[in-house]
Amino acid sequence: MDTLFESLAIDFKEKAIGIILSGGGNDGLSGAKMIKHNGGKVLVQSPNSAESAGMPLSVIGGDHLIAVERPGEIARHLDNLCRIY
Repeated sequence: MDTLFESLAIDFKEKAIGIILSGGGNDGLSGAKMIKHNGGKVLVQSPNSAESAGMPLSVIGGDHLIAVERPGEIARHLDNLCRIY
């Protein structure tokens, strides 16, 4: 996830959107930080709706996100963001 997110941050800057869903560990944290640093957006699945909350909690703890939502809400948020761009 970090490699993908870092590439998105470099190539798309403020238009990058990273989404962290259920998963273990902290993979995605440094990439999410880079997306946010470059003006992009990071959406995270709410830990209580995730099968495995490790990745969501890691990114939430890093404070590099714009929204913590259930998957259905993430989809609506993503749709709104895509309309802006």
